[in-house]
Amino acid sequence: MYATPSLIADATLEVQSFGGISGPAEFLCGAAIGVRGCGFIAPVGFDAGGMISPPLLVRIPRAAATHTAYRLVLTGSADGKPDVVLPMTSFQSRLRQNDPTYLGAVVPNAVLHGQAVTDRPNADMVVESGLVFPDGRATLWEEIARAGLDDIRIDSGPESSSICLEGRKNITHQGRQLIILKDVQTLSCSGGKHRVRASIDRFLRPGDLVQAGEITFTAGVIVHTVDVTSQYMDVTEAD
Repeated sequence: MYATPSLIADATLEVQSFGGISGPAEFLCGAAIGVRGCGFIAPVGFDAGGMISPPLLVRIPRAAATHTAYRLVLTGSADGKPDVVLPMTSFQSRLRQNDPTYLGAVVPNAVLHGQAVTDRPNADMVVESGLVFPDGRATLWEEIARAGLDDIRIDSGPESSSICLEGRKNITHQGRQLIILKDVQTLSCSGGKHRVRASIDRFLRPGDLVQAGEITFTAGVIVHTVDVTSQYMDVTEAD
């Protein structure tokens, strides 16, 4: 998923993939290069055991993203409402193959956002990750977790209030990519299973093959944790 060749702004970079190409491409100059719904993307010459398909030519944009943003979308179709985008102060999601996805999020200012939530009791909660560019524009939003809205709790204090949302949803993950983890913080092995803490990769799903240094394993459980001070994911090896 990640390629680190020397890039020239607005230049054309030739990359290859396995698994076939489908869906729109997203690019980040000098960092992540991803294509939704397809396989591993690597610099020309990468050998994945004969699984390389013909090269794909992509265009790298001139401006590089400065950081990642997250947003919460509550779907409204089940309640006859439009989707609504809400801010979050934190969220945690747990993705596991053959087990419901869990998602919990905290929305600030219950007075301002409470009605939007109560108007959508049958909503799906969707956390999306986007790239923020130097001009402040956030774009290339990608879904990283989804769950049904099961529980709504309002916490109020003398000066502030918040809405705590929780939910679960059965989702089948079609993991088939090789993801090279970035910024690995910890790597451990217990009971024959590896566990890695690293920067969040928004394309990683259960069933994908992950590489952390010299260790490679299949992702079984992925936990995203994001708040105002930190953002990371824990990836545990599949059974």
